[in-house]
Amino acid sequence: MVAMVSGAFSGTRIFGQGEDTEASLTARGWNDLFVARYEAALSRLTPQEQLIIHLRVELNLSHREIAEELDKPSADAARMAVSRALVQLARQMQDES
Repeated sequence: MVAMVSGAFSGTRIFGQGEDTEASLTARGWNDLFVARYEAALSRLTPQEQLIIHLRVELNLSHREIAEELDKPSADAARMAVSRALVQLARQMQDES
């Protein structure tokens, strides 16, 4: 059995090729749980923090590109904004445990 799974930021993974199916289902279950916690935590952030996370984590933009998108004065300013947003995301995910 081969199943393709696509997550919010995890990309596509093919389960069932050269691996134990039970282990694949377990891995998929953990991935689904993580994605659900990630999305729930993300929804509790400010719209600006959500956008910053989306640009960096999901679209994989560089700090320079994020600075341009958000009219930040520099890549370093964008890097700090990303860092702060990730800290807030981590806190939200930790609070959910």
